[in-house]
Amino acid sequence: MSQFKIPQWEVNGMKLPFDFDDADTMDRYMEAIMQLQEDAKNIATEGTRADEIRSYCALFDKMYDHIFGAGTADKIFEGRKNIRLYDKTYDDFIGFVKRCRMQTQQAMMNKVNKYSGKRNQQKRNFH
Repeated sequence: MSQFKIPQWEVNGMKLPFDFDDADTMDRYMEAIMQLQEDAKNIATEGTRADEIRSYCALFDKMYDHIFGAGTADKIFEGRKNIRLYDKTYDDFIGFVKRCRMQTQQAMMNKVNKYSGKRNQQKRNFH
């Protein structure tokens, strides 16, 4: 499989492989996103502001660790718990995933057009 270049999400000086075209990767991604949405319903709203921030950040830590492996969130954020930092990083990740999806869709369309064009031309030449 080394002939395929797996896209890498670059974050905080790290490169994390994310293969949008791999079923196992997409399972982990979808599970993590669904769990994030579910857990967000139970985010801590009592306690100190610091408790709320840590609870919020923990949602994303869990997501990144599920997708990329245990300890990934600690490496990305280097122990910092800051809502703006987490939101910016999440926006960047979702943008990366969207670009991967667009590249895959474009490659699929190019492949379909490449082969359907030949068939149509062959049919026209045959008749």
